[in-house]
Amino acid sequence: MISMLICSGDEKEIKCIHFTSRELAAYLSDEKWDFNTFLDTKDIVSSLNHLPILDLICFDITLQDSIPIIEELRRKNKEAYIALIADNTISPMSYMKPSIMAASLLLRPLKNMQVRERLEELFQSLFKETNRKMNDDSFVFENREGQICIAYNRIRYFEAREKRVFVCTDNKEITFYETMDNLLTMLPDYFIRCHRSFIVNAKKIERVQLAQNTILLEDESILPISRSYRNNAKEYRKWK
Repeated sequence: MISMLICSGDEKEIKCIHFTSRELAAYLSDEKWDFNTFLDTKDIVSSLNHLPILDLICFDITLQDSIPIIEELRRKNKEAYIALIADNTISPMSYMKPSIMAASLLLRPLKNMQVRERLEELFQSLFKETNRKMNDDSFVFENREGQICIAYNRIRYFEAREKRVFVCTDNKEITFYETMDNLLTMLPDYFIRCHRSFIVNAKKIERVQLAQNTILLEDESILPISRSYRNNAKEYRKWK
């Protein structure tokens, strides 16, 4: 599943970008796509904690409060490709900066050819990077949404509950079916079993609290340690 956010104060621009993106997606990829469209920043603010992990973002930087919002979207989606929509009323100094890291720029008035060229460049870059990660440093699995690829450095832990496995990232949980024993054989060595229901990314551990039989993660999440896996938990430091 590839997720894209489109935000513009101009409904015609949204339709143009959405239509072009759907065409390119059908032509360039077999992946399923999830499009999230917004006409104003207020709706994005209210949806920030419910958005999926985003792969592509087209964002109107001329909207009110757009800079802090796109910075927050970048913080939550460190690997997303961002195209900014701008015009001559706003200085490039306000948006061409490391906290946003835009990959492309759409200058108004938008023309269909310009939109298609910029989006095709973004899509090609995304697919190239996705293919590289699938081979190198990502966990790839399938669920009802199709094939999903998540970089290992975005995964905090896996949890088995409700007869499913939940992969827990910085801002989302995604479910799939697998046994914890099989899952452990599919992961790099720095993913360690700390409980029959938990496999944790040792690189995300802040400290192990053996007296409390808990693990504190960098984001202050707390996971349990069972007696059978206490020795595993002690070894987390070699991965830090």
